[in-house]
Amino acid sequence: MPNSHRNALLTTAATPAPLPWRDRPVVTVDMAADLLGCSRGNIYKRGAAGALDLLRLAGRTVVSVPSIIRLLDSAQRLEPGSRGPRGAALTRARNAIAA
Repeated sequence: MPNSHRNALLTTAATPAPLPWRDRPVVTVDMAADLLGCSRGNIYKRGAAGALDLLRLAGRTVVSVPSIIRLLDSAQRLEPGSRGPRGAALTRARNAIAA
């Protein structure tokens, strides 16, 4: 078998497809930040507050996927136009200034 053909077979060997994040037991802090749309620092803050489970694994900090799913499931639905108490206070203040 020619070398080029053998090399082609070696490089095209079937590699397992990466697991979707929900099927993994843990993800990196970077991936958790990407999934939640926040910074790495925010991931560590949420871990310190107990909202996320941070683990040390082989010298790296990782985030348990079940804790990410729990955090996402606990999120409150935001209705259009609803800005919460702070938003309502800002709106009142802007209206008072405009009046």
